[in-house]
Amino acid sequence: MAARSEAKLADQTPDQKEEVRPSPPPQKNEGGREDDSTEFISKMALYDLERADSVIKSIQHKPEWTAADTASFDCMHYDGNAALDHCARMLGLDQEPPHQRILDIGSGFSGTGRYLASKYKAVVTGIELQKRFHELAKEITSRSDDERVRANVRSVNADFLTLDAKDLVEPGEILHVEFDHVVSLLCIMHFSKEDRVRLFKRAHESLKINGTFYIEDFYHRKPMTDDERTALRDVVSCTYLPTAPEYITDTMDAEFVDAIWEDVTVQWQPIVRARAEEYRRRKDKKAELERFYDTVAELFERGNVGGVRLTLRKRDPEEDKEKQELEFEGRMKNGSG
Repeated sequence: MAARSEAKLADQTPDQKEEVRPSPPPQKNEGGREDDSTEFISKMALYDLERADSVIKSIQHKPEWTAADTASFDCMHYDGNAALDHCARMLGLDQEPPHQRILDIGSGFSGTGRYLASKYKAVVTGIELQKRFHELAKEITSRSDDERVRANVRSVNADFLTLDAKDLVEPGEILHVEFDHVVSLLCIMHFSKEDRVRLFKRAHESLKINGTFYIEDFYHRKPMTDDERTALRDVVSCTYLPTAPEYITDTMDAEFVDAIWEDVTVQWQPIVRARAEEYRRRKDKKAELERFYDTVAELFERGNVGGVRLTLRKRDPEEDKEKQELEFEGRMKNGSG
C-alpha cells in the first residue's frame, strides 16, 4: 500500500547524499545541455536492439501484430502489465472518462502507451531520445491489431528537455500541450542532477491543473560502496542517485504536491534476479547484456539501491487563494485582524 511521503520518509536517513560522477567530462548534446549519460545510454547493454530486430523480422509476414508478438522486448519496466495496471490506478484511469491525455517520458518502444490505450482508452504521446527505438515504436504501433492503439498512440523522437511544443502535435492539429498525466518508468535515473531538476519543471509545465505525475525509478536507499557507485555509473548509466528526502525535495521545488512514496525494493528484488537467471540460460545471450542484468540484480539484493513508485500532483493555484480566504474568515470570527 502506498504511503504519504511524510510518513514514509520518517524512516530514511537524511545524510545519505552521494553523487556519482563519470570519469569523462560532460558533453553537450544537440540541444546544448550537458548530458553525462547520453553516450552511455547509446552504448549500454540494455539498449541492444538485436533482440527487437530479430523479433520484428520474424513477424513481418503478419498483416497485423498482437501485443503478445512484441511482448518479449517492448516492456522496459519491471513487473510487466501488473505495473501498468498499478500506474493506471494511481492515475485514476480506471475511474476517469476515456481519452485521458498522457505524456510518457522515455517511452522506448511505446509498450506502455499501447497497453494504456488498449485497456484504459488513454491517448498517449511518448517522448523517446533514441531514434531507432522511436522508429520501431512507430512501426509496432502502426501494425497493431487494436484500433485504439493505432489511433491513440504516437512516438516523438526528441529530447524532453529541449523539444518544441509543436513537436507534440501532428500537422494540422490544434497546438495543445497540456496533459492530464505524465508518466516516466525507469528513465529518470539516467539524468544528471541538474537535468533532473529541469525535467521535473518541464513535467510540471506539461500538466493540466491537478494533473498527475507518476514515476518508477531507482533511488539511493542506503549508503553505497565505491563498487556500487562505479557499477551504477558504468553499467546502469546512472550518474546521480538521490536519497528519498532529496527526491521529494526536488519534486516539491518544481511545485508538485501530495507526494505518495512507495518503496518497491523488496518487490523488485526477485523480479530482477529472475530476469538475470533467465537470460543466463539463453543460448543467444550477449555478455554485455548479461552483465547489465547481473549488476542490477546484485545492486537490489544488497539493498543500498532501491526502487520507488512516486505519484505527484500539480497543485491548483486557487487552493492557496481558498486557504487564505479561510484563514481570513477564521480571524474575523475570532475577532482578530
